[in-house]
Amino acid sequence: MVSCPNLIYSILDIVRIPEPVLDSKGHLILHVSDTPSSFYPCFKRLVSRLMPSWIIHTGDLVDEVKIGLHRRDLDLYRKKLVRIRDIMEEPDGPGNRKVLVTLGNHDDEETARTVFSDNTGISSSFSLEIEGLSVNCDHYLANLEGGPSTINLYGHDPSLPAEGEKQGIFLNGLKSINLITLPQGLIYSLCYPRYVNDHRQLKRRRSL
Repeated sequence: MVSCPNLIYSILDIVRIPEPVLDSKGHLILHVSDTPSSFYPCFKRLVSRLMPSWIIHTGDLVDEVKIGLHRRDLDLYRKKLVRIRDIMEEPDGPGNRKVLVTLGNHDDEETARTVFSDNTGISSSFSLEIEGLSVNCDHYLANLEGGPSTINLYGHDPSLPAEGEKQGIFLNGLKSINLITLPQGLIYSLCYPRYVNDHRQLKRRRSL
């Protein structure tokens, strides 16, 4: 696993894409989670440059709009959801792209199903095989059982499994942008721009 790059990129709010990922020519999984809309322009650039064959979002698609707390913001949530839908489904992207969304505690399922196309998978969790890789996805770490050789994708809070608690690889999309090459399964975890966590309303310091 390759972790976040040089500190200078974080200071400049630049997401640096490693050369081996660029050489993968789109054969990869792009995983993010808990994305405020301020991240969307950066996300769009990443998607356009990487052309991932899979995009997996593990919930809270419009993270600064807390639908779970404030239903009055549903119209704002819908408008911003259209923006991230257009990025993830990207009409000019590869025709075989797969998009999966595991809904978070600040998502609205009915609205999400209305906004996204029928080709986007929407559920509370997924367990599937992607080019020989076993992948589990959920918004919550607690709901992932893990298992030998599984890649487990989640978000919601910065927790990691306690040592020896669960088997497999656990990647938190709240903490980093995760790229997984296909079919090799090489993992690159990239730093979000610094402003992203601020625009999550200091989630790590607040009650979830």
